[in-house]
Amino acid sequence: MTLLNNFEIFPSKEVLQSALGEAYSIFEDIETQLTQDDFGFSFNWYYSIEIKSWMCKVCGHKKNIFLLSVGAGYIKTIFVFSEKDLNMIAELNIDDQIKNVIFKIKPIRNMFTVSLIFYKKEQLADLYKIIGYKVNG
Repeated sequence: MTLLNNFEIFPSKEVLQSALGEAYSIFEDIETQLTQDDFGFSFNWYYSIEIKSWMCKVCGHKKNIFLLSVGAGYIKTIFVFSEKDLNMIAELNIDDQIKNVIFKIKPIRNMFTVSLIFYKKEQLADLYKIIGYKVNG
């Protein structure tokens, strides 16, 4: 379940803190890490009519990197990869549970939509490795 489904309430810092509770620190870490010079990403919130919720498009160098949504106590990221990308991600030193999630996904027009949920800061190292691959190929 995603939160932030009221079109009239923009996901400000206060709204995100309220929605995420203790997990707000996860969002804060992601935003801090990815907006620094190493990545220089932008976080662009928009209201998705299809899912009736606010989503955040995370972009770097005019390229969509991933989408982010907020759930009760977690952050959900959504990536799109090719089959070649998935094979390369399998070689990354990331948690086997993430790899298991990735390889159960069925392609849509030769592309794989990968949804990952992060509810502990300790998991973010794996997220940053996946983002690093997405950016640097």
